[in-house]
Amino acid sequence: MPFAQKIILICLVLVGCHKPPAYAPSAMPEASKGPAPMGSATSNALLKEKVELLSLMMQGKIPTEQLQQAVEKAQALLKAPTQVLDGEAQKAIMVHDLYRRLPAGISEQTPLADTNKQKLILAKLYFDERRFIEAAHQLSSLLDEAPNYPDARNLLARCFFFLGNQDRTIAELNFVLNTGNPPKTEKLDALFLLGAAVLESQTPSKENLSQGIDAWETYLKEAPQSPQKTTVEKGLAAMRNAMNTPDGVNPNSRLAQLGEGASDTEKNRAKALDAFEQKSPQAALPILRQALTNLKPEPEILTALGRTLVRLQKVPEAQEAFAKAVELFPNHVPAWHYQGMAFLLGGSPEKAVQSWKTVVSKDPAYAQTHQLSRRIQVAERMSSQQSP
Repeated sequence: MPFAQKIILICLVLVGCHKPPAYAPSAMPEASKGPAPMGSATSNALLKEKVELLSLMMQGKIPTEQLQQAVEKAQALLKAPTQVLDGEAQKAIMVHDLYRRLPAGISEQTPLADTNKQKLILAKLYFDERRFIEAAHQLSSLLDEAPNYPDARNLLARCFFFLGNQDRTIAELNFVLNTGNPPKTEKLDALFLLGAAVLESQTPSKENLSQGIDAWETYLKEAPQSPQKTTVEKGLAAMRNAMNTPDGVNPNSRLAQLGEGASDTEKNRAKALDAFEQKSPQAALPILRQALTNLKPEPEILTALGRTLVRLQKVPEAQEAFAKAVELFPNHVPAWHYQGMAFLLGGSPEKAVQSWKTVVSKDPAYAQTHQLSRRIQVAERMSSQQSP
């Protein structure tokens, strides 16, 4: 496949996974010509071309002279002032980006024979494009053949991290740390990511918290001058605090932040607001209603109830909740704000305008932060269109 026919824009990102999650053809660049998924700047079709070209480079099937010409052109372009790039310039920069991924010495005469190395290079390309499932597929195939292949399992763990599977991330990193003797840079990377994965978990177990603390304490001992030192120290404090949190409770939740002497009223209030912030609307609704039954009316809970009802498309009930909130707590501006949203969704833009103008008069800074002036303009326009 001649590289001169390929068009692409550079995408530079960060980010690694073992047993690959099952995926359908729609998740595979080879199977779809659709647009880029969220987070990626490259469409499926372009990514497929990129992968094919990189594979040809590794196999030594692109003339070295052609590659060098493209790389030299790209280097000159990258040094030039910002400019609009034509198709040929984009192609040259694409080749330059891929060529940098090759080990030194790869050419037509000396192709890359190590298939595991090829898989790792392709996995890094997928990873940089934020295609974590495809990266995991390559890495899993590699690790089946070579379980301790350098850097592969760390990258796999990063895939699981960005796919939201923190437990699997932790398991893969423990494999790195407890099997063999990884190089120092790989070990430090695993230690740092292990602590981060524990912190990212909504409700980490005591076992995982203990592992996260051990990992970051070891990290600081082995890299005392790390630029991440402040981050690690703050994370350690949070994990140590979470060790005193009941199992199943998010250590960053309102409930977890309460002191030991918190009253039942404070605990019920915290549970209700945690439910609104962390659970689905369906799960949060009965908890919020129960809290309003057990507690005195409270502005945040009333507002949270109204917002939950809006999410469940129960707009008339939401309007009732907001009406009660602004009647009892007229200075709680979030209630006025979200009342306006409920009015707009209910087909009453003129009432939405009134609610939002109340916010502007009571708390101009809040109104500016939430761009209510723009919302007021839109609602006024809608209201005028409704007028006979």
